[in-house]
Order: sequence, then structure tokens, then C-alpha cells
Amino acid sequence: SPNKAGVWSVNAGTNAVLMVKLCDQYGNPRPRDREKVRLIQRTPCFHQTEVMVELPCTSTGLGTYEFRGLVSCGSTTGPDGEMELAELMVTVNGQQLREEVWRVDVLPGDVCMENCLATVTPAGIVSKAGETFEFEVIVRDVWNNARNHTTDEIQLLEYTPANTVGEPWANCEVTSTGHGTYRISSSHTIARQSRFTFSVNHVTSKGAKHVHTLNILPSEISIEQCVVTGETTANVGQYVALLIALRDQYSNICKLPPGAGNPEISVVNVQLVKGDIDAANLRLVTRVSEVEYHAGMVYTHQVVLS
Repeated sequence: SPNKAGVWSVNAGTNAVLMVKLCDQYGNPRPRDREKVRLIQRTPCFHQTEVMVELPCTSTGLGTYEFRGLVSCGSTTGPDGEMELAELMVTVNGQQLREEVWRVDVLPGDVCMENCLATVTPAGIVSKAGETFEFEVIVRDVWNNARNHTTDEIQLLEYTPANTVGEPWANCEVTSTGHGTYRISSSHTIARQSRFTFSVNHVTSKGAKHVHTLNILPSEISIEQCVVTGETTANVGQYVALLIALRDQYSNICKLPPGAGNPEISVVNVQLVKGDIDAANLRLVTRVSEVEYHAGMVYTHQVVLS
């Protein structure tokens, strides 16, 4: 029976029967097969197609007509956030049976992982360490209806090189839009390329379309995190080769983008640890040469003490 607003409620996947009983003005049922009774979907309910098309009803007895069909089209959410319900009307011999249409709220069926998806391009997600990136997970049933009448539990999970599901993402926020869509906000601090998938109500699909690439790049170079190694002591007149590892604020090793050229690195201080000369007479001369890039994102810089 309808609710107080006159709205009927039915689950997607229900084999529904709409029955119409026709009587004359004295309450007598009309003869069988005498009238032309048609059902019209003003908005999808039984089919996504055949909207505003007359669907025949079958005579089942004196003055009785039925339409049977599988309800598969869930209610959708309009641009204003309001639920858009299915609308049905019945005509008898071309005349609408009643002024108001029947309004039906079609609830989505159970979760179908094959129809769920994350709004991630085939290239995956590329983000810098520490930066927040966002995408959406859309949850649908077997008839491709958005699960907009309930709240499902979404988890983002690592996908290991062995093609198994790993640990859930630690820094991840899931926000429901109320339309069967969930906004994912996350940030990662370790620069690496990995894969991830998602689960709905603890059910995970290992299908290729549900596994995505996440490429976290190093952030900006942080002087505080850079590491200097190599020859840090020398005799007067000896060249010193310093190995400088460029790192971001999360200690990820940085690599300059292609075409950026070699970085400008300057040694601004030198300290006499021990010696027979006055420290005031010690000066630093930077060798005129390029700072060279080496494998492992380590740069060399040569200076001379004199």
C-alpha cells in the first residue's frame, strides 16, 4: 500500500503485478476483453526504454486486466538532490484512468561489485607526497542502479605485487554523497608507485577494472632533509667531492624534472677542525664546474680549500 504521500515502494528485482478492475456506474464488472487497457511508463520503472509507450494489459476475468513485469529501474536523484520516482499511468480506451499518476519509489537491489567503479582514468592517479588527491567510488546493484537509499562501507586497499589484497589505506577519508557515490580524499607521504583496489561492505573484486595505479612523486626539495656525505675533511689545497642527496620534507629522494638542468648547489661554510693555521686565514674556493647528476638522485659538488 502507498505511504501518506501516496507513494508506493518496491525493491528492484520484484516481479510486480498491476491489476485494474473496471466496473460500470452500477458497480457491475465490465465484460471480458471488451476494453483496451494500456500501461504507460512516464519515467522508467520496468524498462529503461519504452518510456511513454503504451504497454498492453492482459484481460484475466470479468472487468479485470493485469500487467506483469520485472521492476528493474531504481529511483534516481535529481540535480536538486530530490529523489526522482517512477511514474505510471493507465489508460482505458485512450482515456487516462485517473488524473494523478501512480508514483513508485524503486529501491536498489544488493551490491553488485562488477557494476561498481572508481572514477580513476586508465593512467591511474599521480600526486605529490603529502598532497591530497580525490576521486569517487560509485556503488551499484545488478541492474546498474545507484545504491542511493542506503549507506555502504567503502575501504581502499593496497594491491600487492603478488596480486593479493593488502592493508587498508591509513590516511583516507570516505564521504557519502547520499546518491550511491562516495568521495575519497587521501594523501600519501612515501614516494613510490603502487596499486590499489576497493571493497564494498568487506567484499572485494580482483577484476582488472577494479585495480588502479597510484604514483606518488617526491615533493619539493627541503634543505633541512638533504643529506651530505663523501669527503667532509681535507688538507689545504685538496679538492673535496661532496655527495649531496636531495630530499623532500618526507625524506623521499628527489629527482629534478626532465629539462630542468642541473641544480645550483653552493657550499657556504667551512670549518677548521684541526691544523696549524689561523682559522681566519682559511677561505673556501668553489671550483668552477657543473654540479653533476649521478644515479640514485645523488649530486656531486667539488670545492677546494686553500
